[in-house]
Amino acid sequence: MHAYDGVDDSITYGVYMRHLGDFRDFIKIIRDYLNKRKGDILD
Repeated sequence: MHAYDGVDDSITYGVYMRHLGDFRDFIKIIRDYLNKRKGDILD
C-alpha cells in the first residue's frame, strides 16, 4: 500500500510540474502580449 502511495505521489508531482511549466509559458505569452500592446498604445 505504501509503495503504491509513493508511485501515486510521483505521478501527481510530475503532472503538477508539467502544468507549472505550461502555466509559466502562459504567463510569459500574456506578459509579452501586454508589453506589445503597451508599446502600441504609447506609440
